[in-house]
Amino acid sequence: MVERESRPPAPLHPNPAGKPPRPSLRQIAVTPDEVLAQHEPWTTLSTKQLAAVLGVDPGTVTVWRWRGVGPPCQGIRYGVTQLVQWLAERTGAPMSEEDVLRRYLTVRGMQDVNAITINQLWQVVEVLRG
Repeated sequence: MVERESRPPAPLHPNPAGKPPRPSLRQIAVTPDEVLAQHEPWTTLSTKQLAAVLGVDPGTVTVWRWRGVGPPCQGIRYGVTQLVQWLAERTGAPMSEEDVLRRYLTVRGMQDVNAITINQLWQVVEVLRG
């Protein structure tokens, strides 16, 4: 009987060209504050922009959209507010739209944002939106 050389089993999905493995939904490490430091909450992101923010391949974002997982989308665009809410929910700390706006103002250096009313908050946002 001829003995064969023992080899480890081939991976189910080989990694082409030695690229590093892509993160899964569980491995997304970006925080709501990091998103708000770079993007205004009233803007939207394309699939490619969202992929860059999350550190994943745009094809991965497309698959998530098709499967109904990942951040909620509006057509094929992703609202920054909804992205921040989705990230916050994943950490067990859900945020309302007003919470996202307050957090955005805090990240941008505004102090005492929790002391202003919702109406004042929206007035500040309207001024910022120009």
